[in-house]
Amino acid sequence: MNHLKAGAGRCEIHFPATMFPTDGFMGVHDAPQVRMLMLESGSRMVIAVLELVNVPEDILNMVRDMIAGKTGTPRENIWLHVNHNITTPHAPRDPAVPFPPFPKETEEEKKRNARNAPPEDPEAPRKRREFMAAVREAAAAALDRMLASFTEARMGVGTGFCDVNSNRDVETPAGWWIHINREGISNKTATVVRLDSMDGKPIGMLINYGLKPSTIDNSEKEKNTRLISADVTGFACTALEEKYGAPVMFTMSAAGDQVPREQALLEVVREDGSVEKIDQGVEKGLEMVSRLGREMASDMEAIIDKIECSPLETPVKYASTSIFWKGKKRSEMRPTRKPEYIPEEEEREMDAHALVLEDLDLAFVAIKPETNAVTELQLKEKSPYKHTLLMSMVNGGMRYVPDQSAFEKGTWEALSSALMPGAAEAWVEKTVKMLSAVKEKGAET
Repeated sequence: MNHLKAGAGRCEIHFPATMFPTDGFMGVHDAPQVRMLMLESGSRMVIAVLELVNVPEDILNMVRDMIAGKTGTPRENIWLHVNHNITTPHAPRDPAVPFPPFPKETEEEKKRNARNAPPEDPEAPRKRREFMAAVREAAAAALDRMLASFTEARMGVGTGFCDVNSNRDVETPAGWWIHINREGISNKTATVVRLDSMDGKPIGMLINYGLKPSTIDNSEKEKNTRLISADVTGFACTALEEKYGAPVMFTMSAAGDQVPREQALLEVVREDGSVEKIDQGVEKGLEMVSRLGREMASDMEAIIDKIECSPLETPVKYASTSIFWKGKKRSEMRPTRKPEYIPEEEEREMDAHALVLEDLDLAFVAIKPETNAVTELQLKEKSPYKHTLLMSMVNGGMRYVPDQSAFEKGTWEALSSALMPGAAEAWVEKTVKMLSAVKEKGAET
């Protein structure tokens, strides 16, 4: 019999005052966190959540090396999930993936885009070192606390309703764009995994829900008066931690087209197709965070209190697979009735990694890109496991991989996607085959 062990830890990321201004931020309202969860049943697995908008590869590798070195966990069993909290800064001078030129970009458009580019910051190299140090210190503290709490454990899973999220793809006179679409498709089911010690004390919890933490979004970016915040999901996790006395991590599932149902920064498309930004301000955004965060915490609490935890008798299983799909150039980002998708010559790889716990009929599925809610619902419907938790932006990012209907409409996600249409559907089929092989044969694929 395999005896499950688990540990969890967390620590705030303390960005120094000398790092500001950066990325439009002037300071911190409430600090984002690094949270970690370690499972051991037959083998060891670590899931780390960084409450940041994006993390470049060198910093991801730094955190992975720290975890592997101190826990002995195989690198392939370490999942670093960046939950795409937009109310946090990118790493200064982040080596972002360059987008190809717009297919029909004129010389005037090139000049305009150059004028609108952010100015070079001569202090960026220093600020980046400070950013990296802040993440390293938080990860080290969370890691130590996770190891200190590591003990024999029981585990359970539960689901419930949460209406904090909303679809963001809306039809306008000029074509599809982003706003708040309460009538659009969303997955309102949240899943919580709970881990308790053998005497019933909470060790840690993991929330999985389709929501991009973007209540405040880029509000006041042009003014350089943004404030860092853990946003609505961070607010909910912190409130739950105060109640249960254990780390609570939020993992973003399919959130390509999923945002909070209220946002401080909205865009409205005029009749001529131009886009107007409506910025209600950071203060209003923080009020939304507080209100929606309390609601989300209450919904999660209702799920948590009903979860019954039990020991695991079978080992954790791992599997991975991938598809290769034709790459796509980034389309011109504007509302359009006639979207144009230009393929790249080379194919791109889209992988899937699975962590399966047969005793709980539970499978975690990790991917790099953001998918739409339709894709998550298709995966859950076809998966052989009762609970299939999709986690986006694990061990890196890959922009959007939307469903076929999004390409037909020409949504934001489709225009921005790095893959041609059909990838999401092909990925679901390949991932379901992988999960079915684990279920039927108990073997890695």
